[in-house]
Amino acid sequence: MFVDNSDHEYNAGIKMELTPDQLKSTLNQMSKLASRVKYDIDEYNCTDFALDVFNYSRPANPLEIPKYHLTASTAPDGSNTPQGLYKKLVQMQGVSVESPNITIPRVKQWAAKSNVPCN
Repeated sequence: MFVDNSDHEYNAGIKMELTPDQLKSTLNQMSKLASRVKYDIDEYNCTDFALDVFNYSRPANPLEIPKYHLTASTAPDGSNTPQGLYKKLVQMQGVSVESPNITIPRVKQWAAKSNVPCN
């Protein structure tokens, strides 16, 4: 489901530019994933979905994040979490060629207001 995230707090972000064709392909991939993968907090959660979509759009340079063990988890190698993503972006911000595309605010930040409805 797409939702309007305007005015939601965020702690880190990474920006990627897409052509219209890349966006269309990425949206189609999102639809495919949503129809075949079942949400599970430790096996396939929102962070897994976001990483799959992000990495689909940039297959030559996939983003891999540290996994963490969740309480009562059955995932033997740990799970992808927002914390792991945050830590990876902090690491990348200082040493990566992608540093200009990474935002790690030092104080609370909120997503910008939308200009159009999210349908």
